[in-house]
Amino acid sequence: MICISTNIKKIKKLPEIKHLSSVVFYIALVIELLLVLIDKSAFINPVEGRMFQIAFALFFIKFLLTEYSMREYVIFTIFLLMGLLADYFGDRNEIIRFAVALFACKDIEIKKGFKVIFWIQTIGCVLIAAASIIGIYGELTVEKEYQGEGLFTRYCFGMGNANSFHTMFFVSVLLGLYLYNEIIKWWGYILLICADLYLFKLTDCKTATALTLFSILAFWIAPILKEKSFRLFTWISRGMMVLNIVLLLLSVYFAAGARGYCKYYWDSFWENPPNPPYLIIFFDKLLTGRILSLTEYDYHGTMDSWTWFTTPNHNVYFDLGWVRLFYWYGIILAVIVIIVLFYILYWLQKMKKTNEFIFVSFILFHMFVEAHFVSVYIGRSYVLFLIGMLLPEILYVNKKRTEKC
Repeated sequence: MICISTNIKKIKKLPEIKHLSSVVFYIALVIELLLVLIDKSAFINPVEGRMFQIAFALFFIKFLLTEYSMREYVIFTIFLLMGLLADYFGDRNEIIRFAVALFACKDIEIKKGFKVIFWIQTIGCVLIAAASIIGIYGELTVEKEYQGEGLFTRYCFGMGNANSFHTMFFVSVLLGLYLYNEIIKWWGYILLICADLYLFKLTDCKTATALTLFSILAFWIAPILKEKSFRLFTWISRGMMVLNIVLLLLSVYFAAGARGYCKYYWDSFWENPPNPPYLIIFFDKLLTGRILSLTEYDYHGTMDSWTWFTTPNHNVYFDLGWVRLFYWYGIILAVIVIIVLFYILYWLQKMKKTNEFIFVSFILFHMFVEAHFVSVYIGRSYVLFLIGMLLPEILYVNKKRTEKC
């Protein structure tokens, strides 16, 4: 047995095997990215399930061809057990897919992997938008009626609704800034800001516009601030972590108070009582009805619909990413995921990985208002790829420091 294990390790270290495993990984990644783009387009994918299966099989092959330590195998087993439980109790197999994809990321160079994601996603979005503009496929605009404001025409550029388009613009800008902010000149940031504000005129998406704007400013200012006053930069970074925790707690508060408060709000809309629940109403208006939208599906998403573990009927789609995380996967799995995410954020700040820290911070900010990153599509899960590629460093950074000493 020892000889067989040794021979397997030697085989996995061969350059040809490493090259093959890398090729297999990128084929699987491209399939997952195509699934995201097809989902965003007007095209109905008749073979989506088969594409999921092929991508999963390829990620699993990459996993089998990669060498792992015992500690990594233990963590993978824990993740796999979580996935099996979610599949058994809630008929949700994406946790298994995510676990395999995460560990398949080992030995993949971070910037190279994210460049593939960025360029396929960006080119795909441009093609979808171009097809709608030319009139080949997909609607260019959609009409939507806002309560008390009338009917408005908003540009969606072939992506179903304006919010989806501007969200894809946001995540593409975020990826581009993460990858290329070190070579972007000051006028590049100005052009991105102008593009964001111009698209706001077309889409009227306040959330995506604001997050795009602030992410541009963060990547622009961070290197300057880090050089001029590292202490101030550190305190601002810690402030961003605290803000993300506050937004998470607010999301839990919204889910806890949504059912009772939303019912009270609808009553107050007709009866106009003198003392409405101001805090919920204030945030609901700020978030353009996202809290009240939880009541549109028989109160799915509100805290009284949460369970300790996921159930098969927990498949309703709504905004508020943190709330969807709890609702879809149950309290136990959601808490585990949240602990992992905030530990990664803390670790990035501690290790002074500025670009990665800003990148993850804005993904978590986005989860406060949107659920783009809480999805069955691995191609949207940028933090998963980041964790997978950084996992060996995260697990063994202290060991490496000791060896250097």
